[in-house]
This record gives sequence, structure tokens and C-alpha cells, in this order.
Amino acid sequence: MSDTEEYFISHRERLQAHLDEFTPRQRARIAEFYGLEHDAPEFIAQAWLADPENVVERVLDEVTSPMALRLLEELVLEHDIGLSIGWAPSRHRQLLGRLGLIKSRRDERGEYYAVVPGAIAAILAPEIDGQRPSLLLLLGRAGEDALARLEAKYRLEPTGSRAERVIDLAEAFEQPETVNDMIEALPNPDWIGDAMMVLELGGVCYWQQIYGYDIDPTFGQAPDDKVVPLMRSQDRQYQQDVAEHLLEAGILFRFDDPVIGVPMVAVPEELWRELWTLGRRWLLDWMAQAYFDLSEQGARRASVESATELQAVLKWLALEREESPLSVDEEGQLDAKSRSRLNALSEREVPWLAVVSLAREARIFEVREGQLEQGVEFEAMLNAPRRRFARELLLEWSMGYSGARADVLLAEAIGLDEAWRARAVGLLREHGEMVPAWMQSHGVPSQETGGGWLRAPEEGSDEAVLFEAGLVFAFVLAIKVTWLDLLSLLAADHWYTLDGMVELMQCTAAASMFSQLGMVLEHQNTTVYLPYQRASFFMDAYHGPKFREWLEQVLDELLVPLGVVRRSEGGDLVQLDTRQLRVDSPPGWPPGHRRQMLVEILGDEDLHFEPPSPGAPELRPVSLVTEEEPTRVSLAEPLAALRGLVGDRRVERFDGRFLKLSGEGAD
Repeated sequence: MSDTEEYFISHRERLQAHLDEFTPRQRARIAEFYGLEHDAPEFIAQAWLADPENVVERVLDEVTSPMALRLLEELVLEHDIGLSIGWAPSRHRQLLGRLGLIKSRRDERGEYYAVVPGAIAAILAPEIDGQRPSLLLLLGRAGEDALARLEAKYRLEPTGSRAERVIDLAEAFEQPETVNDMIEALPNPDWIGDAMMVLELGGVCYWQQIYGYDIDPTFGQAPDDKVVPLMRSQDRQYQQDVAEHLLEAGILFRFDDPVIGVPMVAVPEELWRELWTLGRRWLLDWMAQAYFDLSEQGARRASVESATELQAVLKWLALEREESPLSVDEEGQLDAKSRSRLNALSEREVPWLAVVSLAREARIFEVREGQLEQGVEFEAMLNAPRRRFARELLLEWSMGYSGARADVLLAEAIGLDEAWRARAVGLLREHGEMVPAWMQSHGVPSQETGGGWLRAPEEGSDEAVLFEAGLVFAFVLAIKVTWLDLLSLLAADHWYTLDGMVELMQCTAAASMFSQLGMVLEHQNTTVYLPYQRASFFMDAYHGPKFREWLEQVLDELLVPLGVVRRSEGGDLVQLDTRQLRVDSPPGWPPGHRRQMLVEILGDEDLHFEPPSPGAPELRPVSLVTEEEPTRVSLAEPLAALRGLVGDRRVERFDGRFLKLSGEGAD
């Protein structure tokens, strides 16, 4: 949802603009039909709003066919958005046009569509079935008491017809300051969080998805099916207090589902933009606090033994493979004989599962006929400068190309809907699209998760699921890149708490979810399901441990092998080489987007943040080897140089950074 201010156009102005689209001859007939003396757009609009009962009576006298009534109802429910109406017979489209209710158009595909202005929706609301969380419809059907209560609360004079009073209230709710005034009037500002939870579900949801009790005049003596089992009475009383204040303020509206009669709760659309903006700002502030807390925890301490770096291990493997083939098992991992041979030469414990998995995912090595062979990225990646190598693999992890072992718990941590995941994976493969490495691990049951417009797993078209898959990819990418960017701003080679890194990841996930929610709310003509957990739940007791388990996998299966982090003996402290954590911008990301995001989070307009420039020259270590046949060779050397230095000698030892070679002068 855009944060930019838009020019405000009133419902009256939209109605006049709508009427102005008719020809003078058409408007003359419209004015005659409604018994009006003048046919100017402003006069017809004023007359309709001043006497809505006249409009309703004449419209219902003409629109008698069930299909015509259905067309009118759907157009009113989609007011100010627009609706494809090619399915309706032309006589019904023409009838609504003659009544001045719609002006049919053709889109770029030649299909008919029409838009009913909100003012007409306010006039016809009392006669329309169906529901939409628009104040024009919610208040258009409300009783006089409800209108008068809100007018008094927000200091509006009850002037004009009922339709005019509804429009005045709707436009008052759209003003930027209204949400702040509402929050200030609440006994506890945090109570607005319930409205945020409704927003996470598309702005309207079942009552008991938010509250564990049902409104009943005999509260406290209600039947068992009115409350959540085992819910404490004081909790129910607290929820009732919160709900009643929000209902009284018009922040929430309650109504029965028009089809099955189940109680629903909605936040009026007129409040969505400002509530979303406020909620997103809160989440960004929590992100900033998590970052500053983590930064303050950073401290220097005695370093543990440096980790074995992936690029160095892979260069050693390249030399060993040239000396003698390295066999792999059925799972594509080094077999027992190959591991035994390599372990006998290594002074360090090497996590072979992580090493080989990352190498194969990055296409540095591949398996052919049971042997580990060079992949298409072999020379480019192994000859890349050390930091460039790490950043390349971190970017591939961020985009889902690699890191399956690191992300085996990601789907569970973010609450990815398992039924949706299974369907999406099948469709992506069917269409020849990439399935991210992290998406191949199981998620959680559908009933435990989901945001936006909830639906059953089998519902939704294939096109909708593929569109949602793109949103999920963007969501995970945003979490990873933003988290890495924030870590890259920390002091290098300091030690930080794992708990602080977990909290920063959770806050990042919550803010990323809520940011995507803005798109769902802004495009009301689509029913988008967000098949992962809602922002309000990301910080709860269940997801905290799940994020920690995921992050520990990321550390042990990716960041430690890459050599960009070290873990303390107990694992609760992490030393970060933050200089390697700032990856290139993913394809399609506009220049300056990442810095703008960090400025928005941290509130620092002078923040210096420059992503690496793709293809820019980088410093390489200068070879200090002066001997023709050195007995100790650094694996920082380029591959060609390493091959020349090793020659036909054997590798006797690998210590993580250097190779000890056989031959004269060897230890």
C-alpha cells in the first residue's frame, strides 16, 4: 500500500464525474425518469443525494429481473473498484445505463466493465444483499442510533439525507488524523492491535478468529458454544471490554455472514490505509530496537579457532579429485571411502554434508557416473576473491537457489501452509518454474496459519496459486536480504548473542509480512491468500523457538562453512565478519531501494550504505611464495597457481587454510 499522499476526491465529486460521462441527451432522459427539472450533472447528483428514497423506489420499479438485480448487487458491492459485466445480457446492462447507474466501457481486451460510484452504493445499500467492509454499505444498512452515535463521537452535524450523512461519516473516517484520534480516545492504545489482526486477514474475518467469546446479552451465562473451551472468564471479560470499545468507536463492525449466518468482524475500508501505515511503522520501530539492542551487545573477546572456509575446502577437493576420483553415494554425497581418505589428511573436522550440498547447488561440482566432477561454475567461483565467493553464495541462498540444508526448517518457522506448499510445488514443476530450495521442506497445517483472504487448500485457481507463489518468494527474499543488510551494519569481528539475531529475524519477518499485506488491501478486486503466518503471531511463544532452530541451521549449514561467522563453544554467541554479509542486489531491485529501506527502519537519513557493484574489481591476496617448490601453500592462491605450486607432489595435510606438500624439505 503506497505511503504517498493522494489527491482526495469526494464521493459527491465522483458521482458528478460519473454523470458527466453521459451525453446531454442521455442525461436529459435520466433527469426525466427521476422527475427532475434540470439535467446538469451537479444538479442530478444533488437531487439523488437529497432524496435517496426516490432513487431507490424508481430503480426497484424498473430492475425486477433476478439477473438484473444480481448485476446491480454485484456492482454496488464492488463500488469504486469496477466489475467485469460481459456475463450479463446486454438488455440488463442497457437498463442500468438508462437509469444512470452505470456507464459501460470496454477494456483493452474488448470485455465490458463498469464502475458504480460510492455515492450510488450509499443510496442503494439498504436494498442490497451481500457484504463488503465499506462504511457506505456498513452504515448504509445501520440503524439511526448507530449513525447518530458516530456523528456525535466524531463531532459531525447530522445534516442532509441518510445517504449524505453516511457519505460524510465515510469521508471523515478517510482523513489521516482520524486513526490517531481514535487511538487517543481508547482506554488503552494497544487495543488497536485487534484491528491490526483483522487487517491481516484481509480486513474482514470470522468473529472468533479474533475473539474467544460471542456477544450475548446474557454474557457470563452464555451456552458453551458461545465461548472458546477452557478460556478463563477474566480473559473473556477483557476481550469483551476491548471489542465493545472498538465497536463503539466504529473501528470494528460486526455483522452476520449473508450466506451461512456466522458472525463476522470487519475494519472499515476507509481506515485501512492509515491503520496499515501505523502498524507497519510500529513493526519497523521494533526492528530498529532489535537492531540497536543487538548492536549494543557486540563485544570483542578471545576468538575461537578459525573455521574451515568453504572455498578453501573446495579448492583442496579440486586438487584431490585431479589426483584420484572422489566417489559419491546414492544421495549425491561423498561415499565412506572418499570421506575416510580426506579425513585422514585434514587437521580440521569438515562438515562434508554441508560442503558437498552447497558446492552442488552452486554448480561448482556436479555428479556424473557416481563421481564428483567439475560444474559449470567451477573456475569462476573457485577463482573469485574470498569475499566475492561468500557474497555470491549468500545471494543464491537469499534467492532460494541454494541452502536446502540451511533452510530445512524455514517453511515451518514462517508458518508456510503445507497444503498450499504441496500444490504450489506441483504447479511450479508442471510449468517448468524454479522451486526454491527452502520450499522443498514441509510447512505447517493449514488451520494454523495464513493471512490475507483465507480459503480452503483446494480452492483458488492455478493462476492464483502461481501468483501467490511469487509473493511468497518475494517475502522470503525480503526477510533474508534485509536481515543480512542490518547485520552488515554491525561492527566487524565482534561477538553477538544468538538470541538477539533470532529476534531481529523475527521482527524482519513480521515487518515483511505486513508490508506485503498492503498490496492485498490496496487491490481489493483480487482475493489474495498469503500462505504464511500473520505478523501478529511471528513473535509468539510458538514461533520464537522455530526461528531459533531455523537460524541455528543457517549458521551451521551455511554461514559457518562459508567462514563468515564463528560460534562460541556453547553456541549462544556468534562472531560476525560483517564485511562479507552485504550481498549484491537481487535482479529487478531498483537502485537505492535497500538503502531507503534501512533509512526507514533506522531513521538515519545520513546512513551510508552501498551494496557491492556487480563485476567491480576486488582486491585479491598477493602471493608471497618465492620458492619454486614450497612445502606449504595457501589456498587463497588462484587455482592455476595452486596447480603449478603443487605440481606432481602429494598433499600430506590440510589445516583449513594451507596445504602441506610432500617432497624435499617437507616436515
